Amino acid sequence: MDGETTEMAASRADRYGFLAALFLQEPDEQTLPKQLQALNLAEQYAPSSLTALVSGISQEYYDCFFVPMSSKYTPPLESVFTGASGQGRGPLVGPATQETAKLYEETGFNPSDLFVFAPLKEMAMPDHVGFELAFMAYLCLQEEKSAERCDMDAVRRWTEWQFHFLSEHLTCWLPQLTEALEKRQARFYAAAASLSAGWAEADLGELMTCSEGEV
Repeated sequence: MDGETTEMAASRADRYGFLAALFLQEPDEQTLPKQLQALNLAEQYAPSSLTALVSGISQEYYDCFFVPMSSKYTPPLESVFTGASGQGRGPLVGPATQETAKLYEETGFNPSDLFVFAPLKEMAMPDHVGFELAFMAYLCLQEEKSAERCDMDAVRRWTEWQFHFLSEHLTCWLPQLTEALEKRQARFYAAAASLSAGWAEADLGELMTCSEGEV
């Protein structure tokens, strides 16, 4: 069982790491083909030049997440969506910002250690979608390490952190981020948000099933 736990945790960490990279790093010619396959967009993006495609999606990346004057601008921050009132946006800094920062500190996760697009490090917003997905990858890696040591009490603690973060954070706003990006016709990043939302919801369901099976 420990070997199975280790393998599953490692696989889940890889998945969350892959999703996080979609939002934390600019696309490049090495990573983009695999990303398009995972997002089921390979047939929709079939230009003669991969370089031109990278340039186009990079522009979408900037327009969506870094250029407030852009028609595609969508701050990928939990506080913007969970702190909203009516049809408006919530504040860039809100309760979710503080809650995620506290969780990171309590579990030893340091977003500044990640390889990310330089402006994101300067912004240092803990409730950014990329950091939240990377946090889940971190929690899964800690579960994997605990399972390798056969420390099942620690495994349970790390899975409890995962359950809490998925149920109280990621699944609460990723569908809204997806919808916002779809409305702005940001095809690549809407697909990235949709895949992330679907995975987070499914993973939460698996954790719930496993937890019920242990009762």
